[in-house]
Amino acid sequence: MVVARLFVGYDERSRRLAEAFKRLFDASGGAFGLEIYYVNADGADLEEFADLSYDIFGPLPLAPLRKYSVRALPTIVVGSSKLVEGRLPTPSEMSDIMRRCAPPEAIVRARALTPELLSLAAESQPSAALAPPTQAAIPEPCRACYFFDPGSRLCLRYMRDPRQVAPFCELRHK
Repeated sequence: MVVARLFVGYDERSRRLAEAFKRLFDASGGAFGLEIYYVNADGADLEEFADLSYDIFGPLPLAPLRKYSVRALPTIVVGSSKLVEGRLPTPSEMSDIMRRCAPPEAIVRARALTPELLSLAAESQPSAALAPPTQAAIPEPCRACYFFDPGSRLCLRYMRDPRQVAPFCELRHK
C-alpha cells in the first residue's frame, strides 16, 4: 500500500491541506496510508528548527523530517518520492498525487466529495505566516492543561497562543 506523508505547519492553509487529504483518504476507503506531521516551525528556518529540536528532544521526533530531507513546509511525500516542497501543489500535481495514492474509482468519489482539493491546489503560493490570534476565549481544555501558562496566556508545549494550536493538539483529545 502506498503511503502519503504530509509535513505541514500550524497555519490555516496547512490545516486546510491536511483536512483535504483526510477527506481524500476517507473517500478512498483507506486505499492508501496517510501520515500527517505537524511541524512547529512557522516562518522559521526549518534547518535551524530541526537543529534546536534535536538538541532538546534528540533524534527520534525528527526522524521523518530527516528521512525525507524536508527543507520547507508544506511538503508532500508519496511512497518514497518527494513531490511538492515549500508550497501547495498545482492542480496537475494534485491530480498526479491522487493518481499515485488511490485507484481510479476512489479518485472519482474523492473529487466529488473533496472539491477543496482542487481549489487548494490552485493556491500554489508559499505558505503564509500564522494569522494574528483571534479574540475568542481560550478553550477550556487548554486552560486546564498542564502546559498552559495563565501569566503569558501561552501554551508552553507549542510556545504559541492556545487558540492557534488547539485544533492540532493531541493532548486536547485525550
